[in-house]
Amino acid sequence: MSGSQLWLRFSILAASFPALARALLSDPRHSQSHEGWEAALLRAGEVGVRASRYLREMTPDRVRDECREHGVRLISRSDPDYPSRLLETGSPPAMLYARGQWPHEASQSWVAIVGSRSAVATGRRAARILAGWAGVRGAVVVSGLAYGIDGAAHLGALQVGAPTVAVLAAGVERATPRGQSRLYDRILHEGGAVVSEYPPGTEARPYRFPVRNRIIAALAHRVVVVEAREHSGALHTVDHALAMGRPVLVHPADGLRESARGGNQLIQEGAELALDPEDLVPQAESFFPNRGKPTRVSQISRMVGGLPQLGDDPVPVDELSRIMGAEPGLLRAAIARLEILGLVRLEAGGVRSVGARGIRQAVGPCKSGAA
Repeated sequence: MSGSQLWLRFSILAASFPALARALLSDPRHSQSHEGWEAALLRAGEVGVRASRYLREMTPDRVRDECREHGVRLISRSDPDYPSRLLETGSPPAMLYARGQWPHEASQSWVAIVGSRSAVATGRRAARILAGWAGVRGAVVVSGLAYGIDGAAHLGALQVGAPTVAVLAAGVERATPRGQSRLYDRILHEGGAVVSEYPPGTEARPYRFPVRNRIIAALAHRVVVVEAREHSGALHTVDHALAMGRPVLVHPADGLRESARGGNQLIQEGAELALDPEDLVPQAESFFPNRGKPTRVSQISRMVGGLPQLGDDPVPVDELSRIMGAEPGLLRAAIARLEILGLVRLEAGGVRSVGARGIRQAVGPCKSGAA
């Protein structure tokens, strides 16, 4: 049995029989041949019989056909694009199923932004601006495509043309939840990716979301929490991150809101604060794309946001255009994107960065009066 075939079989089994898949994976004697698998499944009793029946229906060939139909790429543990950080989890996925443009793991910093599905407006704005700051510093923004903070984080990255990765607790052939279909399509159309450890056709189930969260935590160099309830699913991501030694940061929210108690308790327990661009992506980790050939508004947005020339004093747009070699019309469109996010400000015909103090003012703590 080839390596990719082996990982695919483990992935198919893990989608519906996770405990049995982990047991098989822990004992390599069972995994090297079809006969070894069948013998191990028979010894597992009734659950093994059901699993064997399931594998006869969900064959690797069938899964590959469904992946081809939906444009899904398979990334096995033996694939060079398999993220090495996933191996730090207690149970790394045997296979990743991905749609879109998978970012190169080593070339960029990865930041996960997570929080409440029912976040208030200022919480969503905070997530959007923080994701925008991470994006203009060259980070890949990772989240779970849920409503609330997740969706706002993906949107913030997209608004500055930065790559974003949505990790699903279901098959990647469609959006989960269905109501996020427009955001799902935009991520795919604008250079991002959607990924899951589950083969196409797998439905979301409550128990799959905490399992999914370990992937979000493992992919990221640091995890940022924005507005999380006391028993929020986002705190599962935090638990996984801490177990793997990932830094956990919290954007402080209104402590009187129930939806903010989980995140604020993390601050009480010693979590770092997420207030400034340096908190999200230290300057040493910043990755800026080639400024020599700007061709799209999204690319220029990232360039403008990361330019060291932008400081407290406004830089004339014409001068910035000359420095960057960017077409003035595209440059102005890029600046407009960044201004909406509160990352730059137009003043007296020039553009300047809002700086660390500005992001505090733009984001602020989440206020209880917002809806």
